[in-house]
Amino acid sequence: MKAKRPLLLGMFVVVLLVALIALAGVASAAPEGSHGAKPVNWVSANFVCSPTADLPVWTMDAIYVEKLQNGTVRGLYLDQSLGKPGPYSYRYSSRNFESAYWDAFQAARGLPSLSHAYFCHGANYPAALWPTYFWMGLPPTFATFANADIADFVAYVPADQLDPASRTLFPDSMPVRYVLMDFGRPCKANDRYMAWIFVPSDPDHPNDPNTVWLWYPMSVPDDPVLFARGDIQVRVGAPDF
Repeated sequence: MKAKRPLLLGMFVVVLLVALIALAGVASAAPEGSHGAKPVNWVSANFVCSPTADLPVWTMDAIYVEKLQNGTVRGLYLDQSLGKPGPYSYRYSSRNFESAYWDAFQAARGLPSLSHAYFCHGANYPAALWPTYFWMGLPPTFATFANADIADFVAYVPADQLDPASRTLFPDSMPVRYVLMDFGRPCKANDRYMAWIFVPSDPDHPNDPNTVWLWYPMSVPDDPVLFARGDIQVRVGAPDF
């Protein structure tokens, strides 16, 4: 069995390369409404995660997101597992960085849109932006973010890619938030990331106006996760902060 692991990892590398080539092509195509505006900020990320007790399969992410001069955000978010079909097999893929459904959902509660793409140098990243700042506090390594370039964005995974049981919470799409940190040493396994899903504090009453929705960590909740196999590249041409 051990002899198969290098082969499996090799398959991930090939898939990542193909995905990133496709992402670059998708992102370079001028979307309707961009009016020829050029990218000023972008992030490219690819990484592979080994099986864990919580998720006993190999997983991979490939991300390319860019922000144009006029504020338009475009690109692709891809999160998938590879291997034998089973309860942990899934694939999320989205080119959606705006959502009329979630904008209306938030507006009905007097809250701002979830949609954003912030690019900045870590030293300027506002602490209050950290998704769990108010209810869980800042991560222990927050001070080290000053040495990174940061991309913070939200993607909306269409509901038809989700488990039918989760569509009571996400009838339109599932908001996923990433904070990607580039520490400037490619392929040295020192970049970090965090990911969250937007969920209700009371899952039994998600549409109750008194139910608070918040970003819940998909990974280790108290500290950004180290990229053991992968790389993040953030280009900050026009800092948002």
